[in-house]
Amino acid sequence: MKAVVKNFNYDHVDRNLQKFIDKYRKKSGKQPTWIKIDVVTSIESLPYEKLKNDLIQTRRNYVQYGFSLHENWKLAFLPEEINANAFIRPTNKENLFILSEKNITHYIRRYKDLFMVYLHKDYENKQVYKFYTESYLIEGNEVIKLESEGYRKGLRFIEDLSSEIDSMIETSTEFLKNQIQDSGQYIYGYFPHFDKEIDFYNNLRHSSSTYALIEGLTYLNKDVSIIRKPIDYLIKNYLYEVDDFAHIYDDTNGVNEIKLGQNATFILAICEYLKYAPDDQSYLAAAQKVAKGILQMIDKDAHTVHILNYPDLTVKEKFKIVYYDGEAALALLRLYQLDHNEQWLNTVKMLFETFIQEQYWKYHDHWLGYCTNELV
Repeated sequence: MKAVVKNFNYDHVDRNLQKFIDKYRKKSGKQPTWIKIDVVTSIESLPYEKLKNDLIQTRRNYVQYGFSLHENWKLAFLPEEINANAFIRPTNKENLFILSEKNITHYIRRYKDLFMVYLHKDYENKQVYKFYTESYLIEGNEVIKLESEGYRKGLRFIEDLSSEIDSMIETSTEFLKNQIQDSGQYIYGYFPHFDKEIDFYNNLRHSSSTYALIEGLTYLNKDVSIIRKPIDYLIKNYLYEVDDFAHIYDDTNGVNEIKLGQNATFILAICEYLKYAPDDQSYLAAAQKVAKGILQMIDKDAHTVHILNYPDLTVKEKFKIVYYDGEAALALLRLYQLDHNEQWLNTVKMLFETFIQEQYWKYHDHWLGYCTNELV
């Protein structure tokens, strides 16, 4: 559910805010959980064309200022409104963005209750207003001042992060757990712009999310048995077995491919789960088969192939992203810690010779950081 945004001037703001809250409560039947107040601290008048150009030159979804199209602030938008409603969207041309008339019109009509069409031509050669704010969040009986500048804009001031970490782990773990459907597939996500569920999927993210969920549940001393659902989902639907080896494949939108990183994160998720359910030999067997699949993607010179075509196993892309190599090495090492198969350990040693020779240290790969620590 999107936030309801209302403009107030400084006169009688407390009274007007209370009226707005009462109206919201009567209409929705519930008290608002959060109230965020954005106080305008600076305003700059500029030509519309300059504002439009500044917006599309800013990294998408990273706009940190609001704008008003009228001096009376009838059409004013906070940066959160701009970012969360796809005011700026990409075109079919690479690295070319536009200020979307369609998306802004949709937002104005649906959430501002104004029956109008937003058109660039209506503001050409006119002055508009760019503004910055200082923000406060009301949560329960607490008023929380938010950061107002830089990459921390909109975040709470935290003096002692350690006091917040457990709460963050608990809420994010609970959220992730609740995204598991009966099939074992996660609800992948939502586009905030139009309140639509994302209709594509990614089995690499599925496995890495499962790994993270295991870590969260165990840190909180909670039952990990729900993890069987997402693991079973992959084994039932996406484990492609060929002779004595296997791969995890992806057929989303017809891509039909096998990624090295996809295989690796599957093994990592299973190995993490088996720490807490060591008797499940069927899962271990699946991880071992996929590990053999990873070996099929490494040549005699310890160079990896990153993406294969499914189902014929021909090479689709020799290289995709450097992090796949570190993921694969760590996955084999974690599996070795469980079954003590020297083949996995020797393969990791061989990979590391190549990593050293080709100066992989310069990529600052966290996967290799983990792997180096455990290998030593």
